[in-house]
Amino acid sequence: MLTFSGQMYPLVYPRVVLIDIVSLYLQIPLFFICFISWKFLAQTKVVRLDMADLSVDEYVPDEEARQEMEAGEAQRQSRLKGIGSWRWRLYYWLA
Repeated sequence: MLTFSGQMYPLVYPRVVLIDIVSLYLQIPLFFICFISWKFLAQTKVVRLDMADLSVDEYVPDEEARQEMEAGEAQRQSRLKGIGSWRWRLYYWLA
């Protein structure tokens, strides 16, 4: 018996059940509903493809993001000192 990977296996498997087909194609509109809802609720913009730089994998934070990262690192370092630091070390090791 052949094993198919991915979500299309019910369409090529010998016993096709209508609910499998419906559930597969129901995911497409649900994805777009979730995507549009997120864009509306989070008020984010869609970046045009010609404006997106897909060749460089480099993050350059602005000043506000840099300050936020430094504050987070300072908080992390303060947690690693003093009583109970072993719990934070364990947490950061697991996370």
